[in-house]
Amino acid sequence: MSEAYSPLISLAMPVYNAAPYLGQAIESILSQTYENIEVVICDNCSTDTSPAIAREFQAKDKRVRFYPNNWNIGFSGNLQKSTSLAKGDFILVHAADDFLLPNAIERFVQIVRENATAAENAVVTSDFLVVDQQGKSLSRQTLDDTRIEHLHVEPHGDGKQRPLVQHYRGKEVLIDRFPILATIGWIGSTMFSKQLYDRVEGYFSNHW
Repeated sequence: MSEAYSPLISLAMPVYNAAPYLGQAIESILSQTYENIEVVICDNCSTDTSPAIAREFQAKDKRVRFYPNNWNIGFSGNLQKSTSLAKGDFILVHAADDFLLPNAIERFVQIVRENATAAENAVVTSDFLVVDQQGKSLSRQTLDDTRIEHLHVEPHGDGKQRPLVQHYRGKEVLIDRFPILATIGWIGSTMFSKQLYDRVEGYFSNHW
């Protein structure tokens, strides 16, 4: 893929009573070095100021779309709603108390450009940092902890080994690995194709 390939990246954010962190979480998205993004915020009837914070960002930046729920539909329901409303070529679930490093999305897109032979099957996962309430790093979680790189690996056409970037059969990596990816941390550091998400019928699929 060429450097001109600039897909729309959807950051899906299910929110419930996240006021202490929500503003910083949204700001970390809007300040990304890669600008072709949208933020889809679905508030699950928060009782704090989360809705007001989301509306403030929506008023300031057209890339933010805010959807308040009429009733609390649970975390899985809100996750399904926020991802299903995504219009982008790729989706990354962004928890309301997570923060992205400034070049995170740019690096994800770069990996898709360099390695995905079929963008509709692309899944990109990174390491992540666990931080405390003040943002101080407590630990780093790496891909080795899940052994994800050992499953469904498809060799590169030139036969060379590339330990940091592997190719997978996209549908299988979602089906087999989401029990691990859909946990605190990994779900927020995994970007996947919207076409792939649609083919496996989203988060309400029996696969999850």
